Amino acid sequence: MVPLIVPDGRGKACKVTPDIVRQIVEVAKSKSRIRLKSFTRQLTAEKDIVLSSKKVSEILIANGLYRPEIRRRRPRFYQSLRQGIPNGLVSIDGSEFTIWIEHMPYKFNLELSVDVDSFCHTGFSISDSETTEEFIKVMEAHKASWGLPIGLVSNHGSANLSVQAMDYLNQNNIEMLPAGPANPKGNGAIEGAFS
Repeated sequence: MVPLIVPDGRGKACKVTPDIVRQIVEVAKSKSRIRLKSFTRQLTAEKDIVLSSKKVSEILIANGLYRPEIRRRRPRFYQSLRQGIPNGLVSIDGSEFTIWIEHMPYKFNLELSVDVDSFCHTGFSISDSETTEEFIKVMEAHKASWGLPIGLVSNHGSANLSVQAMDYLNQNNIEMLPAGPANPKGNGAIEGAFS
């Protein structure tokens, strides 16, 4: 019997140095469109840079040459979708609060946004009710401080899924990931923030 020898590439990857990053960025800037696997093979063939496609994508994302994408898993709204990139996924919702002052109840709505990965509270708005205007106001507050997120998790509320809200998200290239109806766990980050 002759043993089958499978070539193994483990342990042959280059160490990432500033010079290697510079070479990768130069090659990437000369291309109009990057297809990650073929780009990684090209680096190995032409520049003798042996890196995984994941490492190459991280270098390209860090230099603004490649766009991070949300995982395509089902259901898309659960915590497994949480990204390791800051401001990758934001959760937003409104909740009604009642404050009692001298036996008089005062009700108000708090609309809040939270970064799912870091649990950082990134924007809020206080109003009489949960409306699309408040939703957009919170997104604008988040955008002013942190920039645009990649995805947005919210419940199936009419304020969050209205035509005006969807137009706003489409204009800013934010992917909407609505949590399942009557499923607070699907939007657990924001529910935890309220509690």
